[in-house]
Amino acid sequence: MRGAAATVAAALRGRRPGPCRRTLVALMDSLAFGDALSQLPITLEHAPDRVDELVLTWVRRFVAVSGAASADFARGAAAGARHIGRLLVRAYVQASSPARRSDFLDLLDQLLLLGSYGVAEAINDSDRN
Repeated sequence: MRGAAATVAAALRGRRPGPCRRTLVALMDSLAFGDALSQLPITLEHAPDRVDELVLTWVRRFVAVSGAASADFARGAAAGARHIGRLLVRAYVQASSPARRSDFLDLLDQLLLLGSYGVAEAINDSDRN
């Protein structure tokens, strides 16, 4: 059943996330989150409009579930962490208030301290763009 629920993320790829927000948040809060871990960030990356609130929810859940495993290549969490940096930078730019931008910076700091794969690279890449 969890595997079937996790396919929702892939099915929503390329669509505007706003109308599906409740479904995506429910997936992030569910036991199927681990099964959807590889698909959720890709779906968020390919969303054609704002994703800042969804990224915040997803990254908070990812950190709560994966934590230090996000730096360990032997675990699948490192693959999900690869997308986090890019998504957080995108969401930071989209954030509508200084308080929300601060939330994203706090998450970036937390992930850097954990050594999450790809986060430092995404920050460096954003400086070049």
